[in-house]
Amino acid sequence: MATPTSAPTDLSTPEWDKVFKPLLFDLGRQKCVLLLGPELARTGGRLLREVLREQLVQNHSEDIAYMHERDNLFLFQNKAAKSEVQRTISLFYEETKPDPGLYDKIAALPFALTVSTSPDHFLLPAYPKDSKPYFAFFNHIGQNDEDTLAGWERDRPLVYNLCGSFQEDASLVLDYDDLYRLLQTAMGTPGLPKKVRRVLGEAKSFFFLGFDFDKWYTQLLLRLLSEDNTPMHIAVSTQYGNKDNQTFLLKQFNIKFIGEGDAFLDELCRRWQEQQNEAGAGAEKPDKHLVLKLLQEGKTGRALEILLSIIASPEDKDMAVMVSNWYHKWENDTKAGTEDSRNLDTLYNRVVKNINDLATNLPDA
Repeated sequence: MATPTSAPTDLSTPEWDKVFKPLLFDLGRQKCVLLLGPELARTGGRLLREVLREQLVQNHSEDIAYMHERDNLFLFQNKAAKSEVQRTISLFYEETKPDPGLYDKIAALPFALTVSTSPDHFLLPAYPKDSKPYFAFFNHIGQNDEDTLAGWERDRPLVYNLCGSFQEDASLVLDYDDLYRLLQTAMGTPGLPKKVRRVLGEAKSFFFLGFDFDKWYTQLLLRLLSEDNTPMHIAVSTQYGNKDNQTFLLKQFNIKFIGEGDAFLDELCRRWQEQQNEAGAGAEKPDKHLVLKLLQEGKTGRALEILLSIIASPEDKDMAVMVSNWYHKWENDTKAGTEDSRNLDTLYNRVVKNINDLATNLPDA
């Protein structure tokens, strides 16, 4: 199919249906991953990374020996100088507010996973209070054990910062040493957390926002995403260098370049909401089959909630309440991080087994 390279006035045409329908289908079945690039965030109408670079040049000219603008990496005079710049960057992200609107649109869509190559947390407050995402980040210089994601379930949005967090100065990727460690740890052993790798491996669509496909961070992502998968890639608000580079990316990674993304993202949000409104009229009946379906999808909390609402037998009700207590204990211990992960896995598996047994034994409605 020949995807339009610039957004037409009417995005509801049959030609655009061929782009939107698979994307919406994958969103609905938790098979679409969003990837956010450093060319996305803006403040005062300007690219945020450009504003940051100007501040660093102005305030840290003695600390920075050289700035590689193409890769957005630095050479520092010494370790102390690097530490000063790390602090300044962290404070910049703490104090800076992005231009409104964009992140609210992103938060309105049910991406299975959002991977950001920027250390900011701009997306997190855009989610409604009753749907706050689980946040984690990859630390190229620290521990990235599985316990960091032990409390995350698939019915909750996950935002994962690949290039660190501004709240942890040393996790920022600022020079070629940092980049080398990131490549070595993210693509080596143990690599990304298993839960992140599993979602990436199961994804059928990747939606890129704010990338330059000629930069190192995009090449890293494409390699991570293409190991055992051949999904559809949609690239919006991106740059791809020269024509030869675009041709290579199209053939090698099946990337569809849409162009500027405001209109496309607006239309995607509109279509998703329309689809949800239509589905709401014929919402699934809360019965044993829905409980088992939710359990299979990894939405354990929601499955338990429905199970408690449909059980009639006092004996089964008591058992379901006990299972609910186990589940909340698992949630609390996971958040506290004080319990051995093996004990947590045992408790969680007991919860899932008992929900499955109770639902299976319920009579058909």
